[in-house]
Amino acid sequence: MRYGLFGDIHGNLEAFEAVLEDLRRQGIDRLFSLGDIVGYGPDPNSCVDVIRKLSIPSVSGNHDWASVGRSDLDYFNPRAKEAILWTKKVLTEENKAYLKRLPLIIEGNNFQLVHGSLKKPADWFYILNFQEAENVFALMEKPLLFAGHSHVPIVFCKTEGKISCISDSRLNLKEEAKYIINAGSVGQPRDGDSRSSYVIFDEGKREIIYKRVKYPIAKVQRKIRKAGLPEIEAARLSAGR
Repeated sequence: MRYGLFGDIHGNLEAFEAVLEDLRRQGIDRLFSLGDIVGYGPDPNSCVDVIRKLSIPSVSGNHDWASVGRSDLDYFNPRAKEAILWTKKVLTEENKAYLKRLPLIIEGNNFQLVHGSLKKPADWFYILNFQEAENVFALMEKPLLFAGHSHVPIVFCKTEGKISCISDSRLNLKEEAKYIINAGSVGQPRDGDSRSSYVIFDEGKREIIYKRVKYPIAKVQRKIRKAGLPEIEAARLSAGR
């Protein structure tokens, strides 16, 4: 079985469509979303519609929850809050109902999915350093955890009691190890690379492959500006920050 895992689409339809097209070429068996389908970007309804049409299982992200009134907006900085309020206004009732139903955690045969962290998943903690990774490794019930939230693709590995950080684009999984795999972001990468990021998990080969995909950034920037969303949400796409 080969899985395609992606997250943090953030209403960026052009990026999402480019990733889906790349996934089709890879011959993937099943897709999963790691949350934050909406927020920041100009096409929240279209992105939710695609997820629903393709029946892609998804966990909820903090922007998904906030856009349907399930999270306190005080958690967000002013620009993110402005984008959430805009998203909340334009979302259809049908898509709001769908986002409200999304779970915080999804369990697979040998993996778990969460948007931020297994430590109080509704509090949206990040996994950015060894201590935060250690807290999550202690909570993992499966050898693999796929996450998003930080928009930065990275892998934490724990083997023989030691934690290491891996940034390779291709990774062979060790039988005795546990892994936290951040898929990066489809719609708003923040690692200095403007291309969309997602991962392939090849269960048979026990392999993780990171993929990067170009998309028409200028088109999305024009949409963001036309919608009256904060300028930074347009400008940052070119820099991948």
